[in-house]
Amino acid sequence: MLLEDISDLTEAAVDKKKAAKEDKVKKVDKRENDGIRAAALQGLKRRTADGDDQESDYDNNAETPSKKTKRAAAATSDVASIVQAISSMIEATNKLKQDELAAKQEKIAAKKEAVAVMKEELALSHCKLQLEEQRYLLDKSEHEARFQLEKTEREAQLEFMRSTIEMMRSMTSNK
Repeated sequence: MLLEDISDLTEAAVDKKKAAKEDKVKKVDKRENDGIRAAALQGLKRRTADGDDQESDYDNNAETPSKKTKRAAAATSDVASIVQAISSMIEATNKLKQDELAAKQEKIAAKKEAVAVMKEELALSHCKLQLEEQRYLLDKSEHEARFQLEKTEREAQLEFMRSTIEMMRSMTSNK
């Protein structure tokens, strides 16, 4: 986009220069015609008065350098305006690029924040999973311990019943 703008400006500057040259050529042609006419008039004036010719020649030559300086000043102002336009466009594109970079950095920061939140969620879910695993192991060991205790109690009751039955048999067989 910046290159297109710069190329458009350079093309516009070239077109202005060409137009200025064409205008200059037209003015030069006019001057040549006017110059021929002026030379003829000067010749007539010389014939009529010798002293006045030299002053008018000097006046014509004095006007030409001032016109040249005006044209040079106009060309300089054109170049200055073109340079100013280019520099303002460069500043505008730099500002646009800075805005784009800032937007990208904001997006990156938001994504980093989202990733950090997701990492935190994963860490919490991992801790939760570890706690559930430990709770499961604790419940399992508690259940096994309870089962073992109940088993020993049943075996003790069974042994007590056997001994009671044996004792009753022995008592009944002794009578």
